[in-house]
Amino acid sequence: MRLPQSKIQNGITLTELVSELIAEVEQLSCESIRAIALHANDINTMSLVITKWTIDEYHRMIEAGILDNRRVELLKGEIVDMPPEGEPHAYFSSEAG
Repeated sequence: MRLPQSKIQNGITLTELVSELIAEVEQLSCESIRAIALHANDINTMSLVITKWTIDEYHRMIEAGILDNRRVELLKGEIVDMPPEGEPHAYFSSEAG
């Protein structure tokens, strides 16, 4: 079967992408694959680690452009995505100055 040669993301062809993926899979040893399979059931018991950010870190992220085009706020150390302002909120925000 011949794969189409159309360019996909980053100018790489589908054939090149598949070849790269095959090479990466071949690098995995049987032991690695076995370890992944043995721990597959542990995924449901994994816990999340939530990073608490300081105000200084939050401001540095803003200055670095990491949070550009995102409506976020720092609440109790967590960066939270905020919904767009509704008309009443926008009106009172502009009136408050």
